[in-house]
Amino acid sequence: MEPILNKIIIRKSVDKKTKSGLILPNAESIKPSIGIVISTGKGTPKHPINLEAGDHILYKQNTEVPLEDGTSLVLYENVVAVL
Repeated sequence: MEPILNKIIIRKSVDKKTKSGLILPNAESIKPSIGIVISTGKGTPKHPINLEAGDHILYKQNTEVPLEDGTSLVLYENVVAVL
């Protein structure tokens, strides 16, 4: 499956530590949405996507759409940071 335009396919990450060494809290009330980019669309002429497969991202909570193969679809606008 290949996403179109400003969509990204991710696999949710269960890691508690980011690549840069940042340790995320393990509280039940705080559930950061972290994923690994599997593939990206090409973006739009005004808003190209600046992510590559393998990037770890933080995205807005509850904005992903689960797919049948265990991955999720996220809009590029919902990406908060690259970790």
